[in-house]
Amino acid sequence: MMQIKAYRLLLVDSRSIFRQGLRALLKKYPDLDVVAEVADGWSALEKARELRPDVILINMHVAGSDVLQTAAELRLKVPGANILILTHDGEDPNFLYQAIRAGARGCISEDSEVADLVKAVRLVAQGQAVLGPESLTSLINMLIQPDAPSEQSRVDRLTVREREVLELVAQGITNREIAERLYVSESTVRSHIHNILDKLQLSNRVQAAAFALTSRYGDRADGTLPPASLARAGYRS
Repeated sequence: MMQIKAYRLLLVDSRSIFRQGLRALLKKYPDLDVVAEVADGWSALEKARELRPDVILINMHVAGSDVLQTAAELRLKVPGANILILTHDGEDPNFLYQAIRAGARGCISEDSEVADLVKAVRLVAQGQAVLGPESLTSLINMLIQPDAPSEQSRVDRLTVREREVLELVAQGITNREIAERLYVSESTVRSHIHNILDKLQLSNRVQAAAFALTSRYGDRADGTLPPASLARAGYRS
């Protein structure tokens, strides 16, 4: 009798009950094997490096970090990682875009039928992309809007000082440390960060750090940030 090759899964969610329930559901499928489950981004990175799972299934609930930052870190430190993000229904198309840029192969609602989730996991394990019809439609509608500012145009709005602050934010440096490096007050730093978020159309500093990683932004000759520039971003305030 031919043995079925099982896809190895890593579950990432801060809620223990949710992880246990998902593991129990997936256990019914002989070609899916949950090799580990963790609650936070750092543990996900550690386990992914150790176990090299076929699929990393990340829920929006990630303790101590932002899901986009977690995905970006996994893509950076575990090349070839197949990441599937469990989202909420009606997710903002900008989040879907940023998730894909951060390294996710797909997004699927956590309220999906189990059969749909299993199908998505299998497709992502095979290196294919997964996005629900409604999510795909909203994402395309956002991208084809004639007045939607491009990523580069948003970066161009930043002043030289704001770009300096963004680079330091991406390095995981606190407001106080940024103020000391730039010889300004913390209130000035907070003002710069507020302007950066407004110009980049982002919600928080973690998204700004992920934006800096996934865009070709920075002062290096090749236009990229230093490899370790986001190692701590999003984990410090």
